Amino acid sequence: MSKDTAQVLSTFDQAMQDPERKKAFNEGYQEFLLSELYLAIMEEDTQDTSTLLTDLAKEGGVSPHKVPYLTPAKKQNVLFLKNFFNLLDGLGYKIVIKKGRRQIPFIKE
Repeated sequence: MSKDTAQVLSTFDQAMQDPERKKAFNEGYQEFLLSELYLAIMEEDTQDTSTLLTDLAKEGGVSPHKVPYLTPAKKQNVLFLKNFFNLLDGLGYKIVIKKGRRQIPFIKE
């Protein structure tokens, strides 16, 4: 294959060729999605919540169709979660997401 027809990888794609960098990126990306999901719930943004749940499902290898779509009719579910998180925080509890030995706070302090 000549240089003219060779596929040129972007800087990001080149970095993702390294398994350690790819693993670190994926872990950071999942944390980012989780913190964005929390913010969407707290802002009662059902559209962003639905989009983020779908993105998390894809990251986890779960069919996005198995994730319940949060429609405006189900806004009370988002409101419930917001109030529940506030209640736990007021009682001094913290929500932690654990995967193996790794733990991340769901609510960034």
